[in-house]
Amino acid sequence: MKRWAVVLLLALLLAGHAAAETGISVMSCVEADGEYGDLVNAPINAFEELLDQWRQAHAEVTVSYQTRPIGEMSILARMDHLPDVFILDAKSGRIYAREGLLCDVTEALTQSEYIDAYRLDSLTPYVYYGYIAAFPALAKYCQTVIYDRDVFEEFPSTWDALCGFDARGRGYEGIIAFGNGGGTPAVSALLSPVLLNGDGVAWLMSMVNGEKAHSFRDAAFVAAVDRVKAMLDAPVFLKSALRESSEAAIAAFASQKTPAILVSGDDVYRTLETVKAKAPELYDRLGFAALPGGPAAAGFRYGLFVNAKLKEDPEKLRLCEDLCVWLTGRRYADAVASACGRQGFTAADPAAVEAFRSECGDETLKRLAEYTDGADTCMDLNQYLYHAVWSGFGGNITKKDPDAPNAEIIANGMQDVYEQYYLDR
Repeated sequence: MKRWAVVLLLALLLAGHAAAETGISVMSCVEADGEYGDLVNAPINAFEELLDQWRQAHAEVTVSYQTRPIGEMSILARMDHLPDVFILDAKSGRIYAREGLLCDVTEALTQSEYIDAYRLDSLTPYVYYGYIAAFPALAKYCQTVIYDRDVFEEFPSTWDALCGFDARGRGYEGIIAFGNGGGTPAVSALLSPVLLNGDGVAWLMSMVNGEKAHSFRDAAFVAAVDRVKAMLDAPVFLKSALRESSEAAIAAFASQKTPAILVSGDDVYRTLETVKAKAPELYDRLGFAALPGGPAAAGFRYGLFVNAKLKEDPEKLRLCEDLCVWLTGRRYADAVASACGRQGFTAADPAAVEAFRSECGDETLKRLAEYTDGADTCMDLNQYLYHAVWSGFGGNITKKDPDAPNAEIIANGMQDVYEQYYLDR
């Protein structure tokens, strides 16, 4: 009897120990790119480093970490097997929020120690009907024209001036290459400045908030699409880059076939690394600017989401929110900066910005930092159009097809998809 009692006691103790342990699963759709170095991979490397630090500080919590393509994560969502905490892009995150798969993290985010560093306005793509569905994840997304300062003393501030630049006369194949892959991303990038010349801010916020005061069928939007279609036929753009990968456009810029390139997100740093390796003299001449009429746009390409199922387990939810706070904010920005000498994604305080500029020995990075520090983080229509709406439509209006739909048909299709995926019906 005593032996059975001991066995029973051990079983109870082991069961109690297992119950005391908490398991948290973390998954990211981003992994390090083996073709590039620290400048490109610092964001994901810093994220994983901080995850390990949190794991060591919470020995009672078992933390698993995996990377999976977005497509596989979508399959997990359909199977109702999403991890506890996961990184996704804005488009997927907004759909997941609509389907009730995400926790509302507004309170955890706004009450965190980093509230003054998050720049909540830049979370626009992650706001779903008044609540914030994500912590800002990985690195600050920025869209910028990178140009050769020997060619442009100052990048043109109007389309007339840019289109009037004699690129071919100077031996170039075009003025701007699209390092964001061309096609649909190029169109959404051009729509941003076109719409901002009108009442783009009100239009954007109405669409984000689902107020139904505006739509893609609005005459102003249809006219903007028509104008963009005409702009893409102008000699300002490197035509081959409109249909090629971002890597091909970056290579064209590094080979100085074009004196400027429009890039966004991680491709900003891929461009810098490629140019530095292939044309170091060009690297030292790089300048940064916005498209004419558009903002110096910055936002967040990725969000750190919490599974809605955790609402049923308040203690585990608290731990996951604590983990999300740990993985973001100034601590993360500092980890990125220490890894490669570039800033993270937060709006660091003036003292931190000045420290970066004084300590960073790379003049090109300092010029980029100065540019992005002044970027508009809220009203980047490209972020919303492409990541949160247009990707679902999948349209490409740059095809040389005589039967291609006109702007009004495109607008109708976008509105239909917007209502299907982004509005409650």
